[in-house]
Amino acid sequence: MLNTTDCPERVRRPDDSQRGYSLIKVMIWLVILGIASWNGMKFAHFYYVDWKVQAVFDGIIKNHPEGVDDVAAVRASLPRLFELNYIEDGDLPASFYVNLEIADDEKGLEIWSSYSETVWLLGPVEAMDAHGDYDPHSLTGMDKWRDRARVVLHFSPHAGP
Repeated sequence: MLNTTDCPERVRRPDDSQRGYSLIKVMIWLVILGIASWNGMKFAHFYYVDWKVQAVFDGIIKNHPEGVDDVAAVRASLPRLFELNYIEDGDLPASFYVNLEIADDEKGLEIWSSYSETVWLLGPVEAMDAHGDYDPHSLTGMDKWRDRARVVLHFSPHAGP
Protein backbone atom coordinates (compact mmCIF):
# COMPACT_ATOMS: atom_id res chain seq x y z
CA MET A 1 0.00 0.00 0.00
CA LEU A 2 1.26 3.45 -0.89
CA ASN A 3 1.51 5.91 1.95
CA THR A 4 1.48 9.55 0.73
CA THR A 5 1.56 11.13 4.16
CA ASP A 6 5.19 10.18 4.66
CA CYS A 7 6.56 12.22 1.70
CA PRO A 8 4.55 15.43 1.18
CA GLU A 9 7.32 16.93 -1.01
CA ARG A 10 6.65 14.30 -3.68
CA VAL A 11 3.22 15.73 -4.44
CA ARG A 12 3.85 18.16 -7.28
CA ARG A 13 2.08 21.47 -7.14
CA PRO A 14 2.25 24.05 -9.94
CA ASP A 15 4.38 27.11 -9.36
CA ASP A 16 2.75 30.51 -9.26
CA SER A 17 4.63 31.47 -12.46
CA GLN A 18 3.05 28.60 -14.40
CA ARG A 19 -0.59 29.49 -13.86
CA GLY A 20 -2.17 30.99 -17.00
CA TYR A 21 -1.39 34.49 -18.22
CA SER A 22 0.45 36.95 -16.09
CA LEU A 23 -0.52 40.58 -15.89
CA ILE A 24 2.72 41.54 -17.64
CA LYS A 25 1.90 39.37 -20.67
CA VAL A 26 -1.58 40.86 -20.91
CA MET A 27 -0.19 44.41 -20.70
CA ILE A 28 2.39 43.70 -23.42
CA TRP A 29 -0.30 42.32 -25.75
CA LEU A 30 -2.58 45.29 -25.03
CA VAL A 31 0.23 47.70 -25.92
CA ILE A 32 0.99 45.83 -29.15
CA LEU A 33 -2.67 45.73 -30.17
CA GLY A 34 -3.14 49.38 -29.18
CA ILE A 35 -0.23 50.56 -31.32
CA ALA A 36 -1.46 48.48 -34.28
CA SER A 37 -4.99 49.89 -33.90
CA TRP A 38 -3.74 53.47 -33.57
CA ASN A 39 -1.65 53.23 -36.74
CA GLY A 40 -4.45 51.37 -38.53
CA MET A 41 -6.83 54.23 -37.85
CA LYS A 42 -4.36 56.63 -39.48
CA PHE A 43 -4.61 54.58 -42.68
CA ALA A 44 -8.37 54.09 -42.43
CA HIS A 45 -9.04 57.85 -42.49
CA PHE A 46 -7.22 58.35 -45.80
CA TYR A 47 -8.93 55.38 -47.45
CA TYR A 48 -12.31 56.57 -46.13
CA VAL A 49 -11.82 60.01 -47.71
CA ASP A 50 -10.77 58.43 -51.02
CA TRP A 51 -13.85 56.20 -50.94
CA LYS A 52 -16.10 59.25 -50.37
CA VAL A 53 -14.42 61.20 -53.21
CA GLN A 54 -14.95 58.22 -55.52
CA ALA A 55 -18.63 58.16 -54.50
CA VAL A 56 -18.96 61.87 -55.33
CA PHE A 57 -17.34 61.37 -58.74
CA ASP A 58 -19.59 58.38 -59.51
CA GLY A 59 -22.66 60.36 -58.43
CA ILE A 60 -21.78 63.23 -60.75
CA ILE A 61 -21.37 60.87 -63.71
CA LYS A 62 -24.60 59.02 -62.88
CA ASN A 63 -26.72 62.17 -62.46
CA HIS A 64 -25.15 64.26 -65.23
CA PRO A 65 -27.75 65.02 -67.90
CA GLU A 66 -26.83 64.06 -71.45
CA GLY A 67 -25.96 66.90 -73.77
CA VAL A 68 -24.99 69.36 -71.03
CA ASP A 69 -21.43 70.52 -71.65
CA ASP A 70 -20.93 72.74 -68.64
CA VAL A 71 -17.64 71.65 -67.08
CA ALA A 72 -17.46 74.87 -65.05
CA ALA A 73 -20.79 74.07 -63.37
CA VAL A 74 -19.54 70.61 -62.40
CA ARG A 75 -16.35 72.12 -60.96
CA ALA A 76 -18.36 74.74 -59.05
CA SER A 77 -20.65 72.08 -57.56
CA LEU A 78 -17.79 69.98 -56.15
CA PRO A 79 -17.34 71.88 -52.83
CA ARG A 80 -21.04 71.55 -52.03
CA LEU A 81 -21.05 67.83 -52.95
CA PHE A 82 -17.98 67.24 -50.80
CA GLU A 83 -19.71 68.97 -47.90
CA LEU A 84 -22.82 66.82 -48.34
CA ASN A 85 -20.64 63.69 -48.23
CA TYR A 86 -18.86 64.83 -45.03
CA ILE A 87 -15.55 65.62 -46.68
CA GLU A 88 -14.02 68.58 -44.85
CA ASP A 89 -11.82 71.20 -46.50
CA GLY A 90 -8.67 69.88 -44.81
CA ASP A 91 -9.29 66.24 -45.72
CA LEU A 92 -7.96 66.63 -49.26
CA PRO A 93 -4.50 68.05 -50.01
CA ALA A 94 -3.94 70.94 -52.41
CA SER A 95 -2.52 68.51 -55.00
CA PHE A 96 -6.01 66.99 -55.35
CA TYR A 97 -7.39 70.29 -56.68
CA VAL A 98 -4.28 70.99 -58.78
CA ASN A 99 -4.56 67.60 -60.52
CA LEU A 100 -8.36 67.67 -60.82
CA GLU A 101 -9.44 67.20 -64.44
CA ILE A 102 -12.98 67.36 -65.80
CA ALA A 103 -13.50 66.56 -69.47
CA ASP A 104 -16.69 66.42 -71.47
CA ASP A 105 -16.41 65.09 -75.01
CA GLU A 106 -18.37 62.81 -77.34
CA LYS A 107 -17.83 59.83 -75.00
CA GLY A 108 -19.34 61.66 -72.05
CA LEU A 109 -18.27 63.34 -68.86
CA GLU A 110 -15.06 62.16 -67.22
CA ILE A 111 -13.64 63.26 -63.86
CA TRP A 112 -10.31 62.26 -62.36
CA SER A 113 -7.61 63.44 -60.02
CA SER A 114 -4.53 62.12 -58.26
CA TYR A 115 -2.96 62.94 -54.94
CA SER A 116 -0.70 61.51 -52.27
CA GLU A 117 -0.99 61.37 -48.49
CA THR A 118 1.84 60.66 -46.06
CA VAL A 119 1.26 58.62 -42.91
CA TRP A 120 3.90 59.34 -40.28
CA LEU A 121 3.96 56.26 -38.03
CA LEU A 122 6.44 57.80 -35.55
CA GLY A 123 5.40 61.42 -36.07
CA PRO A 124 6.60 63.92 -38.69
CA VAL A 125 10.25 64.77 -39.21
CA GLU A 126 11.23 67.75 -37.06
CA ALA A 127 13.86 69.07 -39.51
CA MET A 128 11.28 70.32 -42.06
CA ASP A 129 11.39 73.80 -43.53
CA ALA A 130 8.40 76.14 -43.89
CA HIS A 131 7.23 74.34 -47.06
CA GLY A 132 7.30 70.88 -45.48
CA ASP A 133 10.45 69.77 -47.34
CA TYR A 134 13.59 68.25 -45.87
CA ASP A 135 16.83 66.63 -47.01
CA PRO A 136 16.80 62.91 -46.10
CA HIS A 137 20.61 62.75 -46.15
CA SER A 138 21.04 65.43 -43.49
CA LEU A 139 18.71 63.85 -40.92
CA THR A 140 20.08 62.91 -37.53
CA GLY A 141 18.88 60.97 -34.50
CA MET A 142 15.20 60.13 -34.28
CA ASP A 143 14.42 61.96 -37.56
CA LYS A 144 16.14 59.13 -39.47
CA TRP A 145 13.69 56.63 -37.92
CA ARG A 146 10.72 58.91 -38.54
CA ASP A 147 11.69 59.22 -42.21
CA ARG A 148 12.03 55.44 -42.56
CA ALA A 149 8.71 54.82 -40.82
CA ARG A 150 6.65 57.03 -43.13
CA VAL A 151 4.25 55.52 -45.64
CA VAL A 152 3.19 57.42 -48.76
CA LEU A 153 -0.25 56.50 -50.09
CA HIS A 154 -1.18 57.36 -53.69
CA PHE A 155 -4.82 57.80 -54.68
CA SER A 156 -6.35 58.41 -58.10
CA PRO A 157 -10.15 58.57 -58.05
CA HIS A 158 -11.69 58.33 -61.52
CA ALA A 159 -15.19 58.22 -62.94
CA GLY A 160 -16.45 58.20 -66.48
CA PRO A 161 -15.82 56.31 -69.69
